[in-house]
Amino acid sequence: MERFLLVFLALLAGAAPARAVEAFPKTLLFDPLIADPRWPAFAGTMQTYQRHHSRAVWSANFGESFPLVGNRGGQPWQFGLQAAVFTIWDMTTESNDLINADFLVGFPYTWKRGRWSYMARIFHVSSHLGDEFVLSNKNVERVNLSFEALDAKASYDFDHGLRAYAGAGSMIRKYPPEIKPLFAQLGGEWVGEIFARGVLRPLAGADFQKQQQNGWGATGVSLRAGIQLQHRDLRTRRLQLLLEYYVGHDPNGQFFQDTVESVGLGIHAYF
Repeated sequence: MERFLLVFLALLAGAAPARAVEAFPKTLLFDPLIADPRWPAFAGTMQTYQRHHSRAVWSANFGESFPLVGNRGGQPWQFGLQAAVFTIWDMTTESNDLINADFLVGFPYTWKRGRWSYMARIFHVSSHLGDEFVLSNKNVERVNLSFEALDAKASYDFDHGLRAYAGAGSMIRKYPPEIKPLFAQLGGEWVGEIFARGVLRPLAGADFQKQQQNGWGATGVSLRAGIQLQHRDLRTRRLQLLLEYYVGHDPNGQFFQDTVESVGLGIHAYF
């Protein structure tokens, strides 16, 4: 049965024979997006958060992209799983109240052709307010935000560590139903030359996102820059220390209609 499944996936992707297919590939074909606020990763960021007033917020995220099966041949592809929880906590309260938690699960199909890499994905997102936040903010109106969406992204690797990417998608089921479904994204990254005995390198990224719901004229801007500590042999195992800036509509689901601005310092880990 397992051999049949591997052969079927290989044929579906136009890949080579089953011997070129492997379970749980060690590296990803589509690299994480450095500045994307909703890319699955293990991360913790201390932020000064501006909504209606200044607030110290701890953003704690738990997630990863897991390639489940892929082809090692001349036209590599992978099918995998993405899962993540994105949380923000109010550090100005006595018990560091949970403000919001967003849950993401997705199934990406990725492939690579030379300097181009691609990802097509179906994913689910749901958003929830923290109990303590609701109890202490009784005037806050809870939004039962939940949706499934399809999206696709393309990425190109230039010389000198430069990368550009763009993508778009649409919700295919959404609640509240009046939410407009379309969204788009583009960005760029730079990863510098490695130093410190082959384990450190500088990096920076800029990510720009638009949602039909917020009007196509509004743009969410995420900027990040810092230092990356990485495994000498397995490049996808990395730890990033990043200065972060965001301005635009709140990426935290319960507050998607609010405009916010934040600065922070965070640690992001990829395995």
